[in-house]
Amino acid sequence: MKAMTSFFIAAIMTLASAAAHAELIVTDTTYRDYDKSFGYVSFNVTSHGTINDVNVAVEFSKCDNPYIDPEGSRCIGQGTPFENEIVMRLIGPDGRVVNLIEEDTFDQGDTAGIGRITMTFTDEGQALGKRVQAGAFRPLGQLSMFDGMDMFGEWRLYVEDTFGSDPLEVFSSSLIFNSVEPPPADVPEPGSLAVFGAGMFALGALRRRQRRAI
Repeated sequence: MKAMTSFFIAAIMTLASAAAHAELIVTDTTYRDYDKSFGYVSFNVTSHGTINDVNVAVEFSKCDNPYIDPEGSRCIGQGTPFENEIVMRLIGPDGRVVNLIEEDTFDQGDTAGIGRITMTFTDEGQALGKRVQAGAFRPLGQLSMFDGMDMFGEWRLYVEDTFGSDPLEVFSSSLIFNSVEPPPADVPEPGSLAVFGAGMFALGALRRRQRRAI
C-alpha cells in the first residue's frame, strides 16, 4: 500500500513538473556585417514544446565608417550613424513574420553611434524610441503571434542595412523561449490519476473493514 501511495504522489509531481514553464535559449555567435545588404541568422530548434512567450536579443552596432570589427565596442567614425537604415524581422518555422525594426523606425542620429549594444525585443518591453539604445523594447509587431506554436523547427532572423557606407554589424543573437513541454506518454492523464486515487481510497477502506472483522 505504501509503495502504491508513493507511486501516486510521484505521478502527480511528474505531471506538475511537465506543466511548469521551461526556458530554452538558442544563440548564434557568428559575426556578420551588412552595408547596403541583407542576410539571415538561422536557429535550428530541435526540442518540442508549446510556446508561451518568445523574445529576441540582438547584440549589434550601427556606426559611421569604419567597421569596429568583432573585437571592437565603440564607434570609430564620428559621423552620422544613419540608424534609420536598420531592418530586423523574426520568421517562424511556419513562415509567420514579426517585424522587429523597420526602415525609419529610428532617426538618422546626429552624433557618433552608441557602439556595441544588446537590444532585447519583448512584448513586455518599453516602447521603441527614436535612437538605438540598449535595453528591452516592444517590437513593431507582436511576438505573441508565435504563442501556442510548437517551437521545433528552423527560425530565421532577417537583418538588413538599406544604404551603404555606415555598416550594421551583428555580433550575436538569441531566441529565448518560454515553453510548456508535452507530458511524457507513460504518465497517466489527470482523469486516470483521479480514478486511480479513488481506487486506492476504496482499497484502503476495505482493508480497514477487514481488520475490524478479525
